[in-house]
Amino acid sequence: MLFVVGSLLAFTNASAQYNTMRMNYGGGSRSDYAFTAGVVVDAPLHNLNDAYKASPGFEAGLLRHFGNFIIGLHGGYRAFKPKQSAFQDYDEQTGQVYGTSHLSKYTSIAIYTSAVYQLGLGSGANLQAGLNLGNYFSHFSIDYADTFQGGYGSYTDYGNFNLTESQFYIAPRIGINFTLTEDVQLGLQARYNVFGNYSYNYNTIDGGESSGTVYTSVAGGVSLIYRFP
Repeated sequence: MLFVVGSLLAFTNASAQYNTMRMNYGGGSRSDYAFTAGVVVDAPLHNLNDAYKASPGFEAGLLRHFGNFIIGLHGGYRAFKPKQSAFQDYDEQTGQVYGTSHLSKYTSIAIYTSAVYQLGLGSGANLQAGLNLGNYFSHFSIDYADTFQGGYGSYTDYGNFNLTESQFYIAPRIGINFTLTEDVQLGLQARYNVFGNYSYNYNTIDGGESSGTVYTSVAGGVSLIYRFP
């Protein structure tokens, strides 16, 4: 989070010597600030891929240009959809089905900074490569209803496993931007997301601490970038 705070301060305390270094938006001097918004398709890998499938997300951010370097402060939302929302609970020894569980979406609110370097390709196109760094705030839950046979007949146990995590987030990224007008660009981007939990709130199963699981996903997106006059 210190990186996030530091980048935010850079937006307001940057040296004036950078003001004459402008990004190519069809020529001319433009503001050092820009606003970006877009959609991404995020596909979970490895351990998350067993239960969840690729899903769309939404992002927006403020950019600050320092010549060929650009830093950004962003917010976003993503919700992985379960491959199968309902599944049967069964005894592994006997194979007998005794209940049903329901898996929620795996949602994440993202707050992160970005730092990229861009290289002009001519004809209003720019190649970009860099890194995202910040936090995910993720949540998922499992609701279950299991029926058991007891000495006085059957009974049904209803319960919920509910987990909210604060996760670190880092992602190498690459993309290309195309000039549409003097003020607007179209951006295409791909990135490899790495995120994991280092703390979380009390959960209803055991209240224990996180085991430090690390997750990965790949994402591709499209955005519009508006350069302020």
